[in-house]
Amino acid sequence: MQLRKRCSAIIGPDLAAKALQLSGEDAWEPASCREVISKLRDSGLAVVGVELWNPQGSDAKWIASSNYNCPESSGWPAYVRCCAEHALAFVDRFGDEPEALFNLSWSAETETGA
Repeated sequence: MQLRKRCSAIIGPDLAAKALQLSGEDAWEPASCREVISKLRDSGLAVVGVELWNPQGSDAKWIASSNYNCPESSGWPAYVRCCAEHALAFVDRFGDEPEALFNLSWSAETETGA
């Protein structure tokens, strides 16, 4: 629940409320996921991974994962922008899949040692 509260503080309660809980983690439909990625980017957080899920009851069925590598050597702001661009491209690529839901992993600069 602590992570969910922290997520809500970052992306806002309206977007947090749009998340579906699957396997104990948040997942968003494509349009909401795009908004979440933008909010995280604008907050200086890097979206370091995206997973495409399909719901199976209250569990998630993994379909695909993003695979991108943005250089941290360009500085944190450029890294955050690069990650967001790739994350949005992944959502755009798979957003038309039936029952597509997206789970995000993100990181703050202080968590990476960059």
